[in-house]
Amino acid sequence: MAGISLSDSASNNLKKLNVSSNSTAKLSGVVDISKFISLQEFTLNATGVTKFTGNKNLLSLELFENNFSTFPTISSSPNLKTLKINNDNLLTGSVPDLSLNNALVTLDLSQNSLTGQLPKFNVLPALKLADFRNNNFSGQIPALTANTVLQQFYSNENNNLSGFIPSLDNNSDLFNFNITKNGLSGSIHDFNNTPNLQTYHIFRNNLTGSLPTLSATPNLITADFNENYLTGSIPFLNNLTKIQTLNINNNALSGSIPEITNLVSLEAFRIQNNKRLGRTGIIGDIPDLSGSSNLKTFDAASNQLTGWAGTVWPSSRENQNIQIQNNNLTTAALNTLLSALCATGATNGTIQMGGSNGSPTGGSSNPQRLILVDRGWTAEVN
Repeated sequence: MAGISLSDSASNNLKKLNVSSNSTAKLSGVVDISKFISLQEFTLNATGVTKFTGNKNLLSLELFENNFSTFPTISSSPNLKTLKINNDNLLTGSVPDLSLNNALVTLDLSQNSLTGQLPKFNVLPALKLADFRNNNFSGQIPALTANTVLQQFYSNENNNLSGFIPSLDNNSDLFNFNITKNGLSGSIHDFNNTPNLQTYHIFRNNLTGSLPTLSATPNLITADFNENYLTGSIPFLNNLTKIQTLNINNNALSGSIPEITNLVSLEAFRIQNNKRLGRTGIIGDIPDLSGSSNLKTFDAASNQLTGWAGTVWPSSRENQNIQIQNNNLTTAALNTLLSALCATGATNGTIQMGGSNGSPTGGSSNPQRLILVDRGWTAEVN
């Protein structure tokens, strides 16, 4: 099918248009709405269109799964508030200067093959969502100090950003931040400046320094610091009543695990293998987990833990995953933990206790272990 050129003569009151191709004879060529001046919302989905030109009154442009090889012309649409260009694997090159589109609130360029540096954000003061996932961006994250209303920022998966995390001192509205799988270095920003954080993903970078004050973000739901080079101790956590997933594994943390009796929403807690940079890992006891009745994954393997501070295992959920192998847990601690697990009645789980730990009394023939195995557990002690 050939391209289309829309005019305002027949439908001068049309404000919203969605063009989709669901056949093998896909629309192709050029879409030009520059004369369609009443149109405010335009969506182009699953076509073979290669070029686009907007109009001066366009407020929303959404382009999904098309055939663009260069960035669409948006300079003719200075009033754009929403720009979404997704899943166009042919879309390469860099993002043009967006200073003429300074009204943008939503900028979603995820799932393409864009390269070069991220656009400068200081020309986009109204921006609330910036999504650059699954591209090939490189360089540093530009300054975000001018974006005082920013709420969500994503630049994870397949990008290769470097440098430091920019200052977030002016971004108190930020609640989602994801920069995983890049090459960022330096320290983590001060969480006191982003009190509304809900999700925070920075795993698989080269970050150093200590963990931030997590208690400054009481609405935190997911935080993932996995696979960095963070040092120091685990900060106070006990006011994080909404936290569901906390991953601080594969770093170089030391000291003991703080009290976590109030983590009532906790489902996954991972602190395994904090032995990077020659560190020996986390020491002391596995804490009392009795307040976390939703717990499904507890992974503290490959540290230097010696005991368990609890007497009651908190969760009766099925398919639990408990990894405590390669520590220095005593036989008494392992016996108590197995007994506590049996008391919950939970089925279809896994507990790994082997490695450098002492075996529970009776080893592989431990009666509590055998009860768990009969219920469908995998309970390894070797």
